[in-house]
Amino acid sequence: MRHTKCWIVAVASLLALAPFSSSKNPSAVDAEKGRLQNSGKVTQEILNVVALW
Repeated sequence: MRHTKCWIVAVASLLALAPFSSSKNPSAVDAEKGRLQNSGKVTQEILNVVALW
């Protein structure tokens, strides 16, 4: 039981620190932001098409 708790804490801490461990160059970050903004527009258009039915 004690080892299970240790593993859970270890996995949770790795998951919590994972976003900080990846270092991306600025152009990759900008490309990712653009991709996310575009996906939001596409999702909105899909929802508008479904609402018209």
